[in-house]
Amino acid sequence: MMGSKLTFTLDTNCLIALFEKEPAGDAVQRIFNAALSGEIDAAIVASSAAERQKGQPYLANIDAFKQRLAAHGLAKIQLLPPMLRWDVGFLDHAIWLDDQVERREGEIFGALFPNRPLEWSDWAISAGVDINDTTSKDFGAWKNCIIDTHIFEAHVRYSRDVFVTSDRNFFTKLALHPVFGDFKICTPAEAVELFTAK
Repeated sequence: MMGSKLTFTLDTNCLIALFEKEPAGDAVQRIFNAALSGEIDAAIVASSAAERQKGQPYLANIDAFKQRLAAHGLAKIQLLPPMLRWDVGFLDHAIWLDDQVERREGEIFGALFPNRPLEWSDWAISAGVDINDTTSKDFGAWKNCIIDTHIFEAHVRYSRDVFVTSDRNFFTKLALHPVFGDFKICTPAEAVELFTAK
């Protein structure tokens, strides 16, 4: 735990729930409200900006993502830099990391997506698509897997307390994992209970 406040990392699904007014969006808003009031520490990983926005094209830059956050009152929410990978994130909001972190990327990806190749070149070959076609559905699927991986990797690297997601893949694939099984993963509603329970 960083300081005396619980630290929460929210994934892209949480943002989608909030932006699209999905049922989980109310709990997500409560988490952000608690962070903005100083009760807890909540953060988003900048990798979320690289994921295709619902019904929209990929964002051109990180500033467009920050503007969207600001439009929802989230301009002051911490934005964690992920590890850098070409064709995924934004060069101006990611950090170069060492071999240890790259190994962790492989471990997390392998845990979450055990039947998928980590590298796009291998994915493209297995799918029978052109490696240079970054507009294909396969590239989008690979990119989403990498983004999920990088969001959780940042959560681990920054030693945060609670990973918040509605994506069942994190619960089912990481719960019994020998390295990542001890990390606390919650739905938005479960996360709210952690700081509202008396």
